[in-house]
Amino acid sequence: MFIVLLALFANVLLSVLGGMAVQLAGERDDMASEVQADDVAIVGQALDGYFKQNAAFPASLSALASTPGFEYTNAFAQDTSRYGYQLAAGVDDGKNVFDRAAVFALDTRIGQTPAQYVAANTACGTSFAVAEAWCGTAAIAPWSRLEGRNYINGEDAMQYARQARATKKIARYFHANPSFPAMSTNPDSLAHLVGYGGTAKNCGGTFVLWGKVQLDCADLFSIWGAPVYVQMVSGTHLQLYASSPKSMQQSPAPGTPYQPTTDLTVP
Repeated sequence: MFIVLLALFANVLLSVLGGMAVQLAGERDDMASEVQADDVAIVGQALDGYFKQNAAFPASLSALASTPGFEYTNAFAQDTSRYGYQLAAGVDDGKNVFDRAAVFALDTRIGQTPAQYVAANTACGTSFAVAEAWCGTAAIAPWSRLEGRNYINGEDAMQYARQARATKKIARYFHANPSFPAMSTNPDSLAHLVGYGGTAKNCGGTFVLWGKVQLDCADLFSIWGAPVYVQMVSGTHLQLYASSPKSMQQSPAPGTPYQPTTDLTVP
């Protein structure tokens, strides 16, 4: 009888312990999922900050982590078995040409690659690289998607503000001169006019236009790193413009870059 009771007790104990193990495993998985969701959100915010600084997404998480100010993402870049990143460049939705980036948690149980993840998880859309929206599957793993087209209006507004600042500087020239200097009606870059032959990345210091107008690198180059051009319409009317590589909205023809243009007309 004692042996029977002992066996029953052992079975009950094993059942309880088994239930506790299952519960603990479930709680562990829930905690792991919450940690991954937080991690993905952190990297997503870093990608957002990177785009706002560079008007482009990084080629990889390693490239993100090697950029000054984003070194804190290095742990995620190194943990390639748990976190993935995918980038699709030049996605065309008929109005905008943009880049799409996504960061997501990988299923370590099956050894997914980032390409396999985006192919297998399409809660919306059909493919990561096509114009329609792409969504990961939250029930499987946390994910975060960013698209360059969501920044276009903000980028253009920033460039207009830059050019407005430059035109105010140039307007001061007219206060001391009856008209702008004689120039060809063909566009010329401000960088060329001030004698700077370098790139936006290497630009530094101040420059003098027409012997009087103080300009800096933000005047010479757009937020996309492209030259800002000046076109003389007349002796009292000029335009500043820069080509936006991210938008085709309001373009004269599909596929051509939209050019934020600022006019300056003086009496």
